[in-house]
Amino acid sequence: MLKYALENGNADYLLRTAIEELRKQKIILPAITTLERVVWEARQRAEEKISKLAYIISNSRADQEIGSNSFSYAGKQQDISRLAA
Repeated sequence: MLKYALENGNADYLLRTAIEELRKQKIILPAITTLERVVWEARQRAEEKISKLAYIISNSRADQEIGSNSFSYAGKQQDISRLAA
């Protein structure tokens, strides 16, 4: 379900997809509350994964910007803030 939740976070879509997958595998459908819980957990995990990826990407971009905001003075490399530039 995580794969589907990463593609589309719509609860209705995920619920229908879960039912479809269970039917394909010829598994007896559990109670609707069980399916709702599975969908909710998949959405939560997808959101956490996306948040972690966004955090990693933003940190790597910030690191790159910091690296490009440095200059060499008398053979020594010194970092300067964006305000000083």
